[in-house]
Amino acid sequence: MATIRAYTTIEQSCKLAEFLPIESADMWYHGHYSPWESERKYDDEPCPFHGVSPSWDKPCWSLGALLELLKTRKYCNFLTLHSSRSLKWILTTSYYELANWKEKETIGETQIEAVYSMVVWLLENGLF
Repeated sequence: MATIRAYTTIEQSCKLAEFLPIESADMWYHGHYSPWESERKYDDEPCPFHGVSPSWDKPCWSLGALLELLKTRKYCNFLTLHSSRSLKWILTTSYYELANWKEKETIGETQIEAVYSMVVWLLENGLF
């Protein structure tokens, strides 16, 4: 059975780092640099965050860290994450816009993909 990833990829982490405080990350990808390589390499698996990270490391968010961030939103009345019959994960949350309560739903192959998509959508739409 394949292991299910419960943290953001390096690409997803870079996107989140544009919007979220680095301190909200609870994991880090350790970066390696050698003078004979043209680009920095990163570990395949992130490590837990212990308070200090060199500038070449990349922040990483676990599924739990992103869910905690979503729960602390000012106008979050509900947050549900469930699987569908098609074996996709669906995350639904509320948000307040122009004096109306609305709902947003994101779908992903995994829990982290559904949650990551929601966080990005909320951030890009100024609703975080």
